Amino acid sequence: MINRSGKDIIRLPSTPKNLYQQVEIERQPLGAGSYGSVFKGISNNEIVAIKIMYRAPEGVEGLQKEIDLMGRLTKLNAPNIVRFLNGVYDNVQHKCYVVMEYMPGTLSNFIADKKINFKQCEQVTAQLAKALDFLHRINIVHCDVKPDNILAKQQNNGKINIKLCDFGLATKMGTMQYVNGTPEYLAPELLIGLGLGEKLPAEYSRDIWALGRVACDMGYVRLNSDGVVSLHGVDGGRFASLIGKCLDFNSTTRITAKKLNENMERMEVDSFFTELLNKEYHPLLTPEQINEYKFQKDDLYIAFLEALKTIKSPEDKIKLAEKAISVDANGNPDTALSQLFHAKRGLFASKTVKKIRKKLEEIEMNYLFNRLAENKADDKLLTRAIKYKDDMYKQLLKSELMGQQKSRELFEKALGIKSKDNQHPKNSQLYRVFYAKRGFFAPSKPGEIKEVMEHRGLLLPTQ
Repeated sequence: MINRSGKDIIRLPSTPKNLYQQVEIERQPLGAGSYGSVFKGISNNEIVAIKIMYRAPEGVEGLQKEIDLMGRLTKLNAPNIVRFLNGVYDNVQHKCYVVMEYMPGTLSNFIADKKINFKQCEQVTAQLAKALDFLHRINIVHCDVKPDNILAKQQNNGKINIKLCDFGLATKMGTMQYVNGTPEYLAPELLIGLGLGEKLPAEYSRDIWALGRVACDMGYVRLNSDGVVSLHGVDGGRFASLIGKCLDFNSTTRITAKKLNENMERMEVDSFFTELLNKEYHPLLTPEQINEYKFQKDDLYIAFLEALKTIKSPEDKIKLAEKAISVDANGNPDTALSQLFHAKRGLFASKTVKKIRKKLEEIEMNYLFNRLAENKADDKLLTRAIKYKDDMYKQLLKSELMGQQKSRELFEKALGIKSKDNQHPKNSQLYRVFYAKRGFFAPSKPGEIKEVMEHRGLLLPTQ
């Protein structure tokens, strides 16, 4: 270690293809713990963090294990896990050096400053769920999830990006180990075993409990004395329900990281979809935003389909579909949602707008058919209905599913046969549409309708 201008320079042993052998560090540590300290430094013209450890829970073997695991996770491009740059154990000074990406603070800093809003709380939880899901998929249990071990940085748009760090206690699933970790974040099944001097198998569920406790620390959910999770000052029932499943006292029924991650991703997409629909809140996107958000396009399309299912009013369904593919007079998308659906990326990239347009036409045709059947369409709707004439004919043929009486009434209206209530045939809006000179069936439609009625026994005797 060399002193220069009030800073220290650490030279690590050379390793193949590694550019982070020399690190100039500040003397004041960013943080210190029982096993070592973390310093801010510069290496390869990049701001980095370097962790200097003097000991580890499992000795030298434990230090090397942490270096190997972090290197493996970085090679696998693990999401929301701190990026490892270099690491080595110094046999002479008996110190371990780990160089990693720098982030200006930890989640503990944000919690202490009370600078986390509810949306950020959900975002942090979602990212942590993603990190744990990845670890658990490769059979790794972190064993020490807590705010101090979650690096955090706030972006200009307000989102807090997090990276899980400190893998000193991490181990393979099922590995027998003494109960360790931070007591406030230990799962109840582990606390029961404290002081017994026995080893317990590492289970994924302990990380999930710790995640639930971290969520509580952010100030919007509480674990009550009766074991029930409640919200504090916000409306977010789905989020509270998920945290409740994390803080299940029964470890065998506690939610898995995979399931939690899937649910959090669904919540994020639904929230983003709702934002995009509100043009006043979410104006047109910049090219940079389109490039950033278009990777969520496939999920947004699924959210769009789910939204259509929940909307009961056909008029509102049509409005939503129109907004999703809306363009201005020049053919350019004029809503944020339309911008993303027109963007050339995603599973549905080349077909998204086409699929939505087809869905829109299907919704609109059914809506118009029902309005015509009830004679409640105005002139504007009648004009729109004519272009769906062929589809309406197919819809008419399906009317037998509504029952014989209903089917007969629809066929009579379409053919212009005088109905029981003596309604004049030409007052039937279905009749007016089917006799309009347009559509594949236009010249022969009345005759075909009559034949179908005769075949199905729906035609009334001539009076």
